[in-house]
Amino acid sequence: MVETRDEQSFAEWLQDGGKVEAGDWMPDAYRREAVKIAGFQAILEVVPMPMFYKFMCYAPSFRRKRILLAKVQDEIGHCHITCRVLEDLGKPREALFQEYADGRVHLNYPFHFPVDDWCELPGMLLATNSAALVQFRSLAHGSYLPYVRALRKILREESFHFYNALEWAHELIKDGTPSQRTKAEAGLRKWWHIAIYQFGPPEGTVSGARDWRRWQIKVDENEKLRQEWITMMLPIFRSLGVDPDPRLQRAPESDGWRYSPLDWQHFTRVIREDASPYHTWLNDEFKRFLREDAWVREALDLTAAA
Repeated sequence: MVETRDEQSFAEWLQDGGKVEAGDWMPDAYRREAVKIAGFQAILEVVPMPMFYKFMCYAPSFRRKRILLAKVQDEIGHCHITCRVLEDLGKPREALFQEYADGRVHLNYPFHFPVDDWCELPGMLLATNSAALVQFRSLAHGSYLPYVRALRKILREESFHFYNALEWAHELIKDGTPSQRTKAEAGLRKWWHIAIYQFGPPEGTVSGARDWRRWQIKVDENEKLRQEWITMMLPIFRSLGVDPDPRLQRAPESDGWRYSPLDWQHFTRVIREDASPYHTWLNDEFKRFLREDAWVREALDLTAAA
């Protein structure tokens, strides 16, 4: 552990590969950064559940309904796991949930766009789950060890979600009706262009960004992760017969990819205004469940106090 308890020494120790446990001393700024990153993930794990519940009611087979129910169970579990990390950092889950309900936590870009059809759902899941896998693999190399261990467990289940979405998309495109194939292919194209924003703007392009390198909880730049995602997913999309971006080409100077320009002003406006009907519906549903389930939390509190 760092010998001198001051912020600068702590930051330098992290830069040299230091790792932090829940009971270790840490500067308030480091604690806030860990809370912000883990809290953001916790909310994203649970907020879209009403959408999955809606589609569960329209599932065409018991098998698909059962798989979607398993995904919901996993995602809620991921929220609980991440909330435990937050509670060790002094952030009660009730406070986090209330902050989102009050509009003080903004959702990531993909959470502002609805899924309009059952055949579009695997495209959304394939694109956004794969982007989350790339992000979580990177975060699992961070400096706050309780969060790292939580991510390692979550990653195993996220892999199931990814392969389920891939199998589902393949089934619709290879064995579905012409209408199903058309809708599934359109969904893959739509969600490629949404998920590519999921990593956020390249560092230095947005004013007021946090100095994430200082604390090493996040260890990779947004653009690096976006490039990894393109490299990982482009062959998969093309194997399904979908070329998601006609401008995609190799960038020999960086061994990466050039892709269609992204509008970061639009990205920032979408997230900060939180004005889409879909986002409003998600927030309203979250507040409804928070209100209707209050008696469960109260009963648990009374049991714990007895």
